[in-house]
Amino acid sequence: MNNKKLYLKSIVIYLFFAAVISKLLYDNFIAIVPLLIAYPIFLKWMRNKENEKRQERISKEFIVFLTSLSGALSAGYAFENTVEIIANDLKREYPDNESILEKECLKMQGELSLKLNYINVISDMAKRLGNKDIIEFANCLSLAKSLGGNVIEMINLTLSLFRDRIETNEEIKVLISAKKLEKNIMLMVPFGMIVFLRISNPEYLDSLYNNAFGVIVMTVCLIVIVISFVISEKIVNIKV
Repeated sequence: MNNKKLYLKSIVIYLFFAAVISKLLYDNFIAIVPLLIAYPIFLKWMRNKENEKRQERISKEFIVFLTSLSGALSAGYAFENTVEIIANDLKREYPDNESILEKECLKMQGELSLKLNYINVISDMAKRLGNKDIIEFANCLSLAKSLGGNVIEMINLTLSLFRDRIETNEEIKVLISAKKLEKNIMLMVPFGMIVFLRISNPEYLDSLYNNAFGVIVMTVCLIVIVISFVISEKIVNIKV
């Protein structure tokens, strides 16, 4: 997702939640204005979430990349001639969505056509994408080349390790998916209770609206909810 779309999406989502919070906790949409102070934090959180999704996708695409690279090298192709094969395999694997690594393969072809060292080309790709799997692979490839090791064997071993890591992360996601749902429900309970009270007995909450004491109480409640959200996010964010 490009920055423009991310900004637009974050603004729409934040304004929606700010409006809901303003109405439920303060009974006044003017409260949206002070709540805008926290928008940069929300934007940073959304950027991190989008980057996590992007990195997960890159890691999955890199499995296809390494599988294709290993097969081509085993068949006797030079590394410089494997990039086009890898790009075609990525295109077949992701026909409906534009592959991130397919674009990188096109850049790599251009760099290799300038007679650049293929290890440097892989390292440059790793730096551009900032993906830990590709960075680890680039370091291992450089080490294997400098020590005269079996590159194909190293690629196959790395491929196996990366596959195991992705499978483990997927299993963890399945195991904690129910806990994530419970977390979201628990975070919505306070707002649900306020909605219920405002519908069933509107006078019950009147003392908390349009006065300094009510604003302080509701602000403290909001801070507690936000802290609970941050802690729960850290608890369920388990990765290998």
